[in-house]
Amino acid sequence: MISPTICSYPFAHQHIDPNGAIKYCCNSHPDSHSDSGGRLYNIRQDTMRAAWNSDAIRQLRLDLIAGQQPAACVGCWQRENDDHTQGSSMRLTAALRQIPIATIQHRIDQAAAQRGYVAENPHDLQIMTGNLCNLACKMCGPRYSNTWSKFFRRRGFATLEQVSFRQGGGGFSGPVDSAVYLTGDQDWPITNPLNTVLQDYYADIRHIFLTGGEPTLIAQNIDFLEELVSSGHSQHIELRFSTNLTNINRRLLAVLDQFERIGINMSLDGMGDIAYIQRTPSDWHQILGNTDFLMTWLNDYQQRSGRQANITVNTVVSALNIHHVLDLWLFLSDRYRHNFHMGFTPLTDPRDNWYIGQVPRAVIDQQLARLPAVLQEIDRNSPSQGLRGRLEDFEFHLRADIYPESYDNIRYLLNNLQALHPELDIAQIYSIYTADAV
Repeated sequence: MISPTICSYPFAHQHIDPNGAIKYCCNSHPDSHSDSGGRLYNIRQDTMRAAWNSDAIRQLRLDLIAGQQPAACVGCWQRENDDHTQGSSMRLTAALRQIPIATIQHRIDQAAAQRGYVAENPHDLQIMTGNLCNLACKMCGPRYSNTWSKFFRRRGFATLEQVSFRQGGGGFSGPVDSAVYLTGDQDWPITNPLNTVLQDYYADIRHIFLTGGEPTLIAQNIDFLEELVSSGHSQHIELRFSTNLTNINRRLLAVLDQFERIGINMSLDGMGDIAYIQRTPSDWHQILGNTDFLMTWLNDYQQRSGRQANITVNTVVSALNIHHVLDLWLFLSDRYRHNFHMGFTPLTDPRDNWYIGQVPRAVIDQQLARLPAVLQEIDRNSPSQGLRGRLEDFEFHLRADIYPESYDNIRYLLNNLQALHPELDIAQIYSIYTADAV
């Protein structure tokens, strides 16, 4: 019988964090993967293979097989219901779609028989290529964007611990994040480029997901992809990358035809002022123009290659846009329905500074009331496999018992937001957060 806590990632996947840390999942604890001496594996001094069958990951595999919930994986347990059947955890996403358990059962059996050891190399990789980024997205942090640190330091926040927008505290504090906040750039993809880091894996790779930071800004990332093409290995690799659509990298587009499949995660959280506030200093008109260009290119790609690209709109749901998410998805599904099917993935984190639990219950109820009709329209415009399940994850969080009747918490957040953006009329932009607006 399969353990209810089993996860595909430790058996088939490896991950590199923006600071170069080698882990088994992007959602595992930042200091979760260390050697027997307690030193964290990092791409600057370790190989991927050295970390693949470390004592730590072998024990993690055994714990998951035994039905336990390792502490390093708390980020997923918090996003699942008690019987581990619903939620928005990375574990459930992997097991159901990305790396189905049935496809790696032989690896699980091998690990159970050999004290956690898996002989085959990972075939699925997520690489967060540093923190070099041109946006200071509010719901992000210094680990993933050097511009985020610059934005808050320019506004007088001397330490990361001061950056908090929740009554009662809670925010972007932690030893890893605090150090990065002060030191700035995590540029290991430039000093240790991927075409040296992953060279031993080329024959085994079946899926690569490049994110960041903003991966399309780093020339060494494109060098790596061009080497996969020239070596012939791109023909057996599905390449996915994320982009904030502030730029179009023509070198990247030039190599995409040579990969077995491609997928693009478009990070879009809002339109107009909401886009600017949540993803500062993005320009919605520029992003929309770049999105139009990319959609036209993708339509040509699909006609030229006969292959359908996997296009997903990733929306980080926060108190800054939760009232606006459905409008964004409706707009995009209608604007691009003539090109191809799109997916929509809501990303929520109940612990961050822009915690959705600060939003008044009345605003959430308004979104719930709209949800059935909006989902039906989106599904009609962009029917894609699994779309309904992903949007049901959004409903799952809307129905959570975390939303207050009071408007006090959201007023606190908006007052602090106004101090960050004196150039904007925050009260007018967020008029939905007044009692008489709903």
